[in-house]
Amino acid sequence: MKMEKLIHFLEGMKMTIVGGVALLVSLGLWLCDVSVAFDPAWVTIVICGLPLLWLAVTRLIYQRCTTERYNRGRL
Repeated sequence: MKMEKLIHFLEGMKMTIVGGVALLVSLGLWLCDVSVAFDPAWVTIVICGLPLLWLAVTRLIYQRCTTERYNRGRL
């Protein structure tokens, strides 16, 4: 349940805006040729990547019958 709450939080509009701001900061740092220890683009990767990964894993585990149904029609 805790993971689902985190995923729901990361899927919201506020976190999408935070990810966009992090990308803009990363682009600004790149254009100004400034090197920092931590690239802000990784914030966006985590914000967007975790919900996608969670969705993919849950669909693989809980909806296996969908792929079996599609494979039956192709043989």
